[in-house]
Amino acid sequence: MDYESDSKSIILVVDDEPLNLKILIEILKTNNHIVRTAVDGKRALKNIENSAPDLILLDIEMPDMSGYEVCEALKKNENTKKIPVIFISSLNELIDKVKAFNVGAIDYITKPFEAEEVLARVTTHLNLKRINEELKRKNLILQKEITEHKKTQKKLVDTNEELKDVLSQLAFRKRELEQEQEFAKNIFNNIINPSFIDFSNIKYLISPMSIFNGDLLLVTKNLAGGQYIILGDFTGHGLKAAVGAIPVSDLIYAMSAKGFPIEKILLEINNKLHKILPTDVFFCCCFIEIDSKRNKLNIWNGGMPDVFIYNHQNKKIRTIKSNHLPLGIIKKDKYDWSIETLDICQDDQIVLYSDGVLEYTNSKNEMFGYDNLDKCFANNKDPFKLFDEIQERLKNFCLDNPQKDDITLVEISFLEPLKQITPQKTHPPEPSKSLMQWKLVMEFNSVVLRIADPIPMLMQLVLEKPEFEKYKGDIYTILTELLTNSLDHGILGLDSKLKQSPDGFALYFNNRLQALSSLDKGWLKIDMEHIPMDVGGKFIFKIEDSGPGFDYNEVLSRSTEIDPLLFSGRGIILLRSLCHKLSYKGKGNTVEAVYVWGLADHQE
Repeated sequence: MDYESDSKSIILVVDDEPLNLKILIEILKTNNHIVRTAVDGKRALKNIENSAPDLILLDIEMPDMSGYEVCEALKKNENTKKIPVIFISSLNELIDKVKAFNVGAIDYITKPFEAEEVLARVTTHLNLKRINEELKRKNLILQKEITEHKKTQKKLVDTNEELKDVLSQLAFRKRELEQEQEFAKNIFNNIINPSFIDFSNIKYLISPMSIFNGDLLLVTKNLAGGQYIILGDFTGHGLKAAVGAIPVSDLIYAMSAKGFPIEKILLEINNKLHKILPTDVFFCCCFIEIDSKRNKLNIWNGGMPDVFIYNHQNKKIRTIKSNHLPLGIIKKDKYDWSIETLDICQDDQIVLYSDGVLEYTNSKNEMFGYDNLDKCFANNKDPFKLFDEIQERLKNFCLDNPQKDDITLVEISFLEPLKQITPQKTHPPEPSKSLMQWKLVMEFNSVVLRIADPIPMLMQLVLEKPEFEKYKGDIYTILTELLTNSLDHGILGLDSKLKQSPDGFALYFNNRLQALSSLDKGWLKIDMEHIPMDVGGKFIFKIEDSGPGFDYNEVLSRSTEIDPLLFSGRGIILLRSLCHKLSYKGKGNTVEAVYVWGLADHQE
């Protein structure tokens, strides 16, 4: 029997107990899944033979054919071996779980189970399955394009001189495709973007060493009206360190939205990381809860540097040291989940940071260390400037010495009354509010710009949300125009007038290829934010480049009509037609574009 919903994910539940089937059906229906059931192993295999599900929840102890035998049969069949199987059983001995994973299961849930746990695990594995399938599909497309392109290129090499311009364009496209393919191979999942609710009491600095950040900073409001602030640091940096942030952020947002306390969230994070991470990768984490109703601070510090609580009025500094192991190292029963609780005083400022701050070295190979942080507190006269003073001291100490680790610095201040920090909603949110407010800040140096295209990575944030489906074309156009203008004209110094004719395109792209391949200085900063509104929402794009800028007042004074006969000079006009607001600052090397979506549809 099928139980249908709005989702297209099909889940087969196999259990010989009708009550268990009924409970799991009700749980999965709340998350809009299509549910199919089978009461024994043979019926399950027959069901799958007719139509393969997206995921299987499988009992172990069943008549005639055990869950282990069903899973082994599925993994031996080429048509079914990739279907994710989650065992759900009352057997809780280690040997039972090990056997489950040995026969091919990807997860194990012990009865009796909680609905939230079942939904969290099912959602995580469905998401991983979809992402892996999408990556494989894109890689096949890229491989096919490159193969066809090589054939075309060989034919063009043998043609006459008048085809050289076309060949130059194709060569540029070939290199671009190869770069995108290499980039796609290194992406296991969507990039984790730092997500922030706009709390006035939080300031932060995020400076990853590479494209992928091993530091993770999450801020969310809990059901009690307070805040959860999580600062973590995975072992190492880059992609290897960043991939663990995906399940961590999923669990934090899912469980905090349902009212789980810190201890249970930490427990689930540890269980997940212990299963999926290699033995040499673990997660140092500082988890803070601000209880604004009781003026309390709850904190759990596992492997992160000392947390400082500074009060400008009495000049006291409280230090919270790490007294727990990092997450993902040992089994859950050996962990200490005790939370340290402190009073929050008016004018307190909490400063937390990753070890990249302490270990940042200057030209003499001296580390920034705790001494320089202490001097920032000692010399501070205005508490509202403390965060900026720490940043400035770090900058002056290290000067131009290259960064060797991911850096994250956070200040949580209570210079304003606590009741103003986490305002409560007076009415239930509209359905559109299910979209988060989030903010992504990235900086690309010349080395990264030579090999990586930021646009596909940024578009992942849009493609994963069905609400943006109708607007992804506009968003892609805006991102492309903003980033291309900053890179091509701001950093590479290319002249768009070369593109005033079709023949000029070949020369333009050839010049671009040469300039990009030899790029040895310059940077591009991207600040991308989404803010939900009562109807739809808006994207705010801020792009800054290291180029000399341009006379934007003269450009903006031109006609807003696009001349179809011209091949250049159309970008800004197009941006003005799509954006609610487009403004340039400084020398013209900083641009801000605001795109509002959904409002026009509602008015219609």
